[in-house]
Amino acid sequence: MVGKNYLLILKIFRMVFGINNMMNRRFSWKFLFFIMIFSSGLSFYDSATLPNDLLPAHPSWLALIGIFFEFFSLLASFCVAFKVVSIKNKFFWYVILIGYVITNIMFYFYEFSAGGYSQTDMVDQGMIGVVIIIIFVSPIIKYIADVKNEK
Repeated sequence: MVGKNYLLILKIFRMVFGINNMMNRRFSWKFLFFIMIFSSGLSFYDSATLPNDLLPAHPSWLALIGIFFEFFSLLASFCVAFKVVSIKNKFFWYVILIGYVITNIMFYFYEFSAGGYSQTDMVDQGMIGVVIIIIFVSPIIKYIADVKNEK
């Protein structure tokens, strides 16, 4: 009886939260694409309108690298959401995946090393940041899988 309940709970969990379920639904990818577009636009708006005292602590070169990787992350999200194939090189997308993650970790490093945060703030924001990075990286992972399956 316990084994049956465990398998049923596991099946329900995979249906609701499983990445396989999301990978097959285009509406979820389209929704994620528009969330990513909205958050990118909001980020650009904030960087243009915030006063100098409230600007992020990271250097300009890191911001430019972040824009580069964010563009390709949005491209991967668009390609997954609308079934478009743009760049078919798997190595390129692996570099984008690793670069996107490292760049976002560097953003957090510069922000936290500037000071003004308690340890609990850093842990809280770090945990939220990891979840957001995982969600925003999932289109790149799916696109790499699509490129592998296409060949």
